[in-house]
Amino acid sequence: CDTILDAEDCSDVVSHERTTVVILSLEWNNMTGTLPEEISLLQGLEVLNMEGNSISGYLPESIGALSSLKELYLGENNLGNTIPGSLFKLKKMKHISLYSNFINGTLSSNIGELEELETLNLYGATWENHVTISHTGTSLAGRIPERLGNLKKLKWLSLGFNFFTGSLPSTIANLQGLEYISVASNQLTGDFTGVLGLQGLVHMDLSNNLFQGVPWSRMQMLSKLETISVHGNQISGTLPNEMRFPSLKVLLCCCMGLTSAIPSILGNNVQLDVLDFSINQLSGSIPPSFENLVELNVLWLGYNELTGAIPSFLGNFSELVMLGLDENKFTGELPLSIGNLNNLQLFQLNGNNLSGSIPDSFCSVPYMSADCLPSNDTWVECPCCDICCDETQCCSDEYGFCFPRFFL
Repeated sequence: CDTILDAEDCSDVVSHERTTVVILSLEWNNMTGTLPEEISLLQGLEVLNMEGNSISGYLPESIGALSSLKELYLGENNLGNTIPGSLFKLKKMKHISLYSNFINGTLSSNIGELEELETLNLYGATWENHVTISHTGTSLAGRIPERLGNLKKLKWLSLGFNFFTGSLPSTIANLQGLEYISVASNQLTGDFTGVLGLQGLVHMDLSNNLFQGVPWSRMQMLSKLETISVHGNQISGTLPNEMRFPSLKVLLCCCMGLTSAIPSILGNNVQLDVLDFSINQLSGSIPPSFENLVELNVLWLGYNELTGAIPSFLGNFSELVMLGLDENKFTGELPLSIGNLNNLQLFQLNGNNLSGSIPDSFCSVPYMSADCLPSNDTWVECPCCDICCDETQCCSDEYGFCFPRFFL
């Protein structure tokens, strides 16, 4: 193998018979070089896995000669050019993973020929520790083909961080086995009603597009949803009082122009792990029912118009890692119970009308901001805050440098 690619280890080649290679598994193996045309000689190959290497060049047209191929994993490499048309002739294909490469062009309508396909991962960005760190990857453009709806066995569809335009094809409603969909960070428009009939959907990420209107009443029919990410779309209006998602763990609704109060019924989702309503126009107080959300890791409510006191029950959220309450209209004293949040890594309080003291135990929190300059009418005593702000929109770091509050 070293003569074909600069692999360090070729021990994962598995065959059922001496003359037939069935599985070629060399993932995360520090491989360089290009995919050779000679790979087409492995006529019995069913699984090709070279994910997580530094393979460059392009996916050769000869890949279409591998008529037995069922699984193709080439994500996180440096492959460029377009997806070869011959790939869509491999009728036994079940899993295609080409994420985080430098592939461009369009997604051919011939994708609809692969009716056995269960996984299609063409995610365009680079990941590290489950976090998107770069958008310099696969850059597919054009419209998502209508014939995608032919893939009725599809369970996983990841097309995020590309440059797809137009609307989601209505035929997506045919994918009744779909459990995971991500079309995040494209330039998609219109609505996404076609997705809302997919009863088996568990993860739905439609964030950072140009979608308009969220039919929450229809979305509630998706009772298996654990993740809803619709943030960063051109959506405004009120949140309905009835938001029943019995399995919900992650709800991301940042930056949408939402108004009204936070629905108290969300307090019934005791399994909720992440809740982000930041950068909207929500009013009212934090609902008392939220005292049930003790499993929360992230509560992000900054940049709204929330009022009232910060509830003492937040101190019971022992799993909380990130708490953002900044740029609201909270009043009163900071509850002493906040000092119980031993796992907190980020705490933002600035831009409110609070008083009291942040506990000394919080000095270990990596990042904190509050209205802790004495020039405020009301201010929070915080000797170890990273950023201290005042009511004139000025914030000061540990070196005394003043900058506008909106830079936070």
